[in-house]
Amino acid sequence: TTKTPVELKDLPEAVKTTLQSEPVKAWTPVAAFLVTNADKTKFYQIDVKKEAETASIKIGEDGKVIQ
Repeated sequence: TTKTPVELKDLPEAVKTTLQSEPVKAWTPVAAFLVTNADKTKFYQIDVKKEAETASIKIGEDGKVIQ
């Protein structure tokens, strides 16, 4: 598995749209990474914060949140 930093402004439109929709938009993105698994599947890991809380959200290239 590789994890490559991505500028927030360079995220695909589908991922940006997801970040601006409920319930994700309550969180502020602080960093993003493109994660490539050994089987070549890819997703974006977005590190987010809301006040003192931090979390990370996984979003597929198609903009769907991965649980």
